[in-house]
Amino acid sequence: MIGFVLTQAVQLRRIRLERDKATRERDRATRITDFMTSMFKVSDPSEARGNSITAREILDRASNDVDTGLTKDPEAQAQMMHVMGNVYANLGLYPRAQSLDQRAMEIRRRVLGPEHPDTLGSMNNLGLVLRNEGHYAEAEKLDRETLDLRRRVLGPEHPDTLMSMNNLGSVLYREGHYAEAEKLYREALDVQRHVLGPENPKTAITTYNLGCIAAHRGQRDQALSLLREAVDHGEPSLGLGIDKDPDLKSLHGDPRFAALVAHAKERTAAAQKPH
Repeated sequence: MIGFVLTQAVQLRRIRLERDKATRERDRATRITDFMTSMFKVSDPSEARGNSITAREILDRASNDVDTGLTKDPEAQAQMMHVMGNVYANLGLYPRAQSLDQRAMEIRRRVLGPEHPDTLGSMNNLGLVLRNEGHYAEAEKLDRETLDLRRRVLGPEHPDTLMSMNNLGSVLYREGHYAEAEKLYREALDVQRHVLGPENPKTAITTYNLGCIAAHRGQRDQALSLLREAVDHGEPSLGLGIDKDPDLKSLHGDPRFAALVAHAKERTAAAQKPH
């Protein structure tokens, strides 16, 4: 009888937890839907008569309203800030992206904690925006913190940890710390080759980054070898604009680099042909 009662109690508790979780998710979906719907509402119908409302205007309105529109659900609020921050970053509007990513990170650090994957995702995004704005010292500090946390929480071979290694490497490269950047890239590349395989596009990006460092150091043979490997194993788009990459300017005039550029364009064109 005691065993039966305990079993029933455990099952009832699990049912209640699952029901409460489903209710929270339903309510969150409703709040997000209501917020998204309000983004497209015009307070005065005459405002839109004869005028077109651009996607940028909708985005700006939503980013201004997100502070008050989802206050009852901080996780959903942070999620929307995270998404809108990505959109602004993709548009090259980094100050707006930075503001949203900063707030999303702060909220997630408070509802979720400093080591939650979503918090780390916001830290990662904010670091990228800071780097793109040229705030390298701030980006380096945040990227180091993110990498340390991801190594401890996710492990050294997790894809997000490898992403953080590449992000920090990119900042260090921009700051002129080439030796430390190369060390990080090589460490990441060793893990990627082992875990993801040499054909993985992410492996190719790290290989390309190492090629840029070799080119900057005047190591032409090594640079060309790494770049050829990256072009051959990465996404076809990786080779686009390789001749315009300022990090590879030192290779201009070398016929081997010209051949690599031609090879990259041929590979991209072949991938775009209908099968």
